[in-house]
Amino acid sequence: MSDKPWWLRAQPRLGETGRAALTAFQRRQYASLAAVDAFVRDILDTLRRNDRLGDTAIIFTSDNGLLWGEHRIPRAKWAAYEESIRVPLVVRYDAILERPRRDSRLVANIDLAPTIAELGGTRAPEADGRSLVPLLKSSPTGWRRSILVEHLLSGPTRLSAPIPTYCSVRTINLKYVAYSTHEEELYDLERDPYELDNRPSHPAYRGRLLALRERLKAMCAPAPPGFTTAWISTRP
Repeated sequence: MSDKPWWLRAQPRLGETGRAALTAFQRRQYASLAAVDAFVRDILDTLRRNDRLGDTAIIFTSDNGLLWGEHRIPRAKWAAYEESIRVPLVVRYDAILERPRRDSRLVANIDLAPTIAELGGTRAPEADGRSLVPLLKSSPTGWRRSILVEHLLSGPTRLSAPIPTYCSVRTINLKYVAYSTHEEELYDLERDPYELDNRPSHPAYRGRLLALRERLKAMCAPAPPGFTTAWISTRP
């Protein structure tokens, strides 16, 4: 934990009692998800019986992830770690998707509104995201290479130390986080998918770190209240 930001180092070990509580919580979540699965099955069965499955757009996703003790964080969702920000997204629309396939390009929940608008024959020009219809139809060029993740420190928290305000840039293989405490995190998601080794001071990542700092300064504008990117330029 010595390479982690102060707020994470301040989190206590879960211990036997903490792990038992998390296991019980997980079981309750699994039961809830089983109910969700049953509802999804019922919806699909109803569409199939009414011969509407082929012309109905189905989008299955979640608003956020949840940490189940990873990184010493129990039952929280505000961190920039993958368990918190990465969620499933499944789309079925037979009118434009000929066969099942996977796509590894970066999308975000803000893309859902413009996607639904385009599928409905209209536009959402004020939305922050991009329609996913081009991805569903083919392999468009010029798709985004990174997404922005932000967190604003606010209100009480069950954590021993609250997660500070931050901006983060997530690319296909890298993640960079800059905190209002002037601390940084850099992870190589290809080599270190569990984000165990914080790499901002590693010489091999120097060039990528500098590039991600500049990208974050451009994307995190305007910055969240109480956060500034000015200090990033002064870092060695």
